Amino acid sequence: MLALILSVVLLLLIGYYARRYRQLVEYDIDSFIWDRCDGYCTVAAIAEKLTGSFDVDCETARQAVQATLRRLDELGLLDPARE
Repeated sequence: MLALILSVVLLLLIGYYARRYRQLVEYDIDSFIWDRCDGYCTVAAIAEKLTGSFDVDCETARQAVQATLRRLDELGLLDPARE
């Protein structure tokens, strides 16, 4: 019985830390993208830099950049791109 309880507790802890790690990685990626929002970098350029700094493929990077930019825009944190 004790082994079962310890197994359940261990699984809960693993789940908690896995979610927490994912949140930290997402925060790092969002922060990385925000730092490159200078009005000149394109989505493709930011995605390319993202693939070089994080273990993500090009398509995942592009989707992450677009999703982050959409959230930032919804929050009113982005100005129009510069020429």
